[in-house]
Amino acid sequence: MNSIWFPNLKHAEPLDFLFDSTHSDFEQQAALKTDIGLTYTQLTGGRFRGRVFSARLANTSIHMEYLSLAMECEVKSLPHKFSFCIALRQTSPLEPYGVVGATDYINIVPPGGKSVAIAPPNSLLLVFTIDSRAFLDSAGLVPEVAEWLLALSAHGVVLQAPRLASRMRADLVSALESAVKSETSKKRAIVDRAIIFSVASALTMEWVGNQTLSIRHSTQAFERFRHVRNLLMSDVAIFSAPFDERLGHLGSKRSIEQAFTQHVSMGPLAYARLIRLHNARSKLRSAEHEMKSIGDIAAEEGFWDASRFAAHYRRHFGELPSATRERPSGV
Repeated sequence: MNSIWFPNLKHAEPLDFLFDSTHSDFEQQAALKTDIGLTYTQLTGGRFRGRVFSARLANTSIHMEYLSLAMECEVKSLPHKFSFCIALRQTSPLEPYGVVGATDYINIVPPGGKSVAIAPPNSLLLVFTIDSRAFLDSAGLVPEVAEWLLALSAHGVVLQAPRLASRMRADLVSALESAVKSETSKKRAIVDRAIIFSVASALTMEWVGNQTLSIRHSTQAFERFRHVRNLLMSDVAIFSAPFDERLGHLGSKRSIEQAFTQHVSMGPLAYARLIRLHNARSKLRSAEHEMKSIGDIAAEEGFWDASRFAAHYRRHFGELPSATRERPSGV
């Protein structure tokens, strides 16, 4: 991980706008990025290892993030923020909103919007947010692009734009370098304005060069996956027999199973068990449930045999439930 990590520069002490930290807890890593709502679902088994380098400025935030395991990343933009996500290296193609192999694609989520991306193992991602008012008022953004951004659906959009993605990678990494070297609030304000203008002008140049912005649309299989996934989040029993009538409009049971296999490499029943494991893990880490036994928490999530629950849990998260409970949530 260190061989691909940025920056090489070291800052002498922690700063209120800059942090670099490693993690063995994906929920803790997600919670650090307070300018964006992130929920991770660990898709592959093993002990998670991650790292985040972030710069938080007045109107922008940049996060470079490493994820050792495959993750489903649910992104929720705050009501006053645009959110962007790009894969940082060719060996880790991102799957934003059902677009497979999207190494050179850009996922844009509008203020208040929500999107889902699948990050493969050993992903290195660039996630950044921009205040919506400062972005839309930027001199680098032509009115046509501003109107296009305002018209985005709540699910956001995936742009197929290799040159745009390459430029944004270079400019945002350069901005992180500048943030590391910024010793005064005045210099950080300059970096903040430069980021906004850079992203705005890059979108404008892409628009001017092509008279449009090339959009990749999600597949029917992904739409099946997304709809059933959202239902499973609120009712993990929905895919049990008999076939639930709420799923009928999405196609056959077999087509839904194929959609899950295509996007998360498991069927809906296995995915439902995964959600129950994550629910149990969240309760084990929560002070609200500290008086409950591990067995009671397991039973609440439908695991009636405590030993089988512990085996499933250890196989997926790389540790026993007791180890999760004993580890402080801030570590």
